[in-house]
Amino acid sequence: MGLVYADIELINADDVALANKHFIGQDEIKSMHVNMLVDSGAYMMAIDESIQAQLQLPFRQKHKRTHWPGTRAVDKRSAPQKCLSAFDG
Repeated sequence: MGLVYADIELINADDVALANKHFIGQDEIKSMHVNMLVDSGAYMMAIDESIQAQLQLPFRQKHKRTHWPGTRAVDKRSAPQKCLSAFDG
């Protein structure tokens, strides 16, 4: 069983809302293409701080989690982004 990657376009959802209300132009919507590892059991996506900065996604909350064997970490959660993949046609 090999690793599966997908080409995905991440789009700042706040920018899409502003463009739909004509506050900014369609060309001002921040987006980027990335190649990400697919996790079929995941319902959330993790992005690093450089992607958050490029898309200008605001920090929303911290989330504490525990890994095996008991190590702890804190995730910073950002604003929602819209995600399009090759499967979205």
